[in-house]
Amino acid sequence: MAEKNRCSFFLALVLISCCEGLIRAERAEEELKEKVPGLDVQRNIYNLTNYINDTLSSIQMEIRRKMTLTLDQLELAGVFPDHIRPKTCEKGMVLNSTYYPFSYAIIYPNQSMPMNITFPHLCDHVTDGGGWIVIQRRSTGEVNFTRGWNDYKHGFGSFRTNFWLGNEKIHQITTSGKYEIKITIKYNNTLYTADYRRFIVQNESWKYRLLVFGYRGTGTTGNAMYFHHQRYFSTFDSDNDSNYYLNCARENTGGWWFFSCYGSNLNGEWGAYGPKAARWNTLSLFGELQYTEMKIRKWGSLTITNSRNGRDQVNTT
Repeated sequence: MAEKNRCSFFLALVLISCCEGLIRAERAEEELKEKVPGLDVQRNIYNLTNYINDTLSSIQMEIRRKMTLTLDQLELAGVFPDHIRPKTCEKGMVLNSTYYPFSYAIIYPNQSMPMNITFPHLCDHVTDGGGWIVIQRRSTGEVNFTRGWNDYKHGFGSFRTNFWLGNEKIHQITTSGKYEIKITIKYNNTLYTADYRRFIVQNESWKYRLLVFGYRGTGTTGNAMYFHHQRYFSTFDSDNDSNYYLNCARENTGGWWFFSCYGSNLNGEWGAYGPKAARWNTLSLFGELQYTEMKIRKWGSLTITNSRNGRDQVNTT
C-alpha cells in the first residue's frame, strides 16, 4: 500500500505540473490579446504560438528536473519500491534499468543479508559485472576529509556526494572473504583505473593495517598503493606511520595508510596543490585530481584465526 501511495504521489506531481503549464498557457493567451489588440489575427496567432511553445518548453524542463529530483530523493531516502530495489551487492546481478534508473544502489541491511554487513552501503551494480561496494568517493571539496581517528573509524559524508565508509565497516567486509579493489581516478579530464587482486583492512588492534597486492593497472596509472602495503592507518590525532620526524597525516592532511609519507593519498585536501593535495603520485604528482573512487568486490572465501593478543591473523594467499 505504501508503494502504491508513493507512485500515486509521484504521478500526481507530474500531473499537477502539466496542469500548471496549461493554465499558464491560457493566461499567456489572454495577456497577448490585451497587449496587441491592433495586430491582425494571423500575427496574433503566430505570436501566441511562439509564446506557448516557449512556455511549454520551460515547463517540460521543469517537469524533467522535478522527476529527477524526486527519483533521487526516493532512492537516497530509502523509499524506492522494495520489489525494484536490489537486495544485495553481488557480482553478476543484472538489473532492469527501465525500472531501476540508477547505476548505483543503496543497499539496506535485512535479516537475509550476511551478518558481517549490517549497515547501509553503496553498490555499483554495473562496472565489470557489478557487485562493487564503494568505500570512498570524492568529486568536490564540500566534505572535509581532514578528520580524526573516530571519524575515519565510523565513516562520514554522504552517499550522494563525497564519503568515507568507515575503517571498521571496511574491516568487517574485507575480512569476511577475499576482496579485490578497483580504484578510479580522474586526472586532466581522463579516467584511470588501478585494480588489486587482494585488499584487506585488519582490525583496530592492528590500527586498521592495510594488506594490498596483486596490482593490475591500466595505461600509465601506476602502482601507487605498493608503498602502502602492510602500513597502519594514521590521522592527525593518531600517528601510526613509520616517519620518526613528523606526523604524515598532520603534515599532508587526510587519513591514510601512510609510511614515510606516501605514494598515494586519496583523502588529501581537495583542490590543493603540492604534498597536502589528494594525490596518486605515479600519475598526478604535479596536478590535482578531479575525481576518486575506491570500491571493493568479493571473489572468494577467507580464513582468519584469532591470536592471543586479539589481533586477527589473516590468510593472505
